[in-house]
Amino acid sequence: MNTFLAVLFAVAAAATYAVAAVLQQRAARAAPREETLHLRLLVRLARNPWWVFATVLEVASFGFQATALYFGPLVLVAPLFALDLLFALPLIARSRHIRLTAAHWTAGAAVAGGIATFLAVAPTSEGATERPFRAWLPLLIVVCALLLVGAIALRRASDRVRAMTLGGVGAVEFGVVVALSKSVVHQLDGDGWRVLVHWELYGLAVFGVLGTLLAQSAYQAGSLASSLPIIDTVEPVSGVVIGATLFHERLAASPGLLAVQLLAAGLAILGIVLIDRSTLVRDEPAVTAPE
Repeated sequence: MNTFLAVLFAVAAAATYAVAAVLQQRAARAAPREETLHLRLLVRLARNPWWVFATVLEVASFGFQATALYFGPLVLVAPLFALDLLFALPLIARSRHIRLTAAHWTAGAAVAGGIATFLAVAPTSEGATERPFRAWLPLLIVVCALLLVGAIALRRASDRVRAMTLGGVGAVEFGVVVALSKSVVHQLDGDGWRVLVHWELYGLAVFGVLGTLLAQSAYQAGSLASSLPIIDTVEPVSGVVIGATLFHERLAASPGLLAVQLLAAGLAILGIVLIDRSTLVRDEPAVTAPE
């Protein structure tokens, strides 16, 4: 483990993902609604150079996050990824011509302070790096169930609810992607060829495409400020839960410190909810994507 490098690469992942999300949402918002959750949505977006550039940034973000997982556990890296909301806030405000207020910055400070406190009381715990398929099976069943429930819920939902639902399910998908990345990078560190005979690499590809489709559909459905706060709430939580339950990474060492961690997580989520309820999340009209 190298905590400094894990934090450095996790913050770099958050920053690059924030820029990618803003650019991708601008392109996806202009796509026809009937293409939601269809692969032709990705085909259409691939013709937009700004979306392609944003996707390159997203791949870079994924690389930074995978590198962070090589140096540190999920319970460390996953919460730090929620900092992308702080990087995205000024970009969202500028794109919507809204001045950030003291309330926005206070909510942002709650997110940052909650994450910092959560990590400050966490013990150093690397946990397992690989798990057998049977250990993954309950998680995969839950994810498939969420996909089914989400698909049913979207039939008559408003644009904002669609964006939030798609973002939430996509965030769980990305939580699985991050967990699979942890196993893949450690397999590569051993015998590089060994990664080709394990299912994690192929699962990573499938869940990566699925998560990308869900995220782009969420961006298409509504304002970025409707989907990004949900993503930033659900993805770190799913990452921490997966790290603790699947990889046996430890949280706080005592009941008192665990209570502090839970309060800190609640503070971060409160900050995200306050941002979600602010003027930044008012529904905006579809915009023409940059050519």
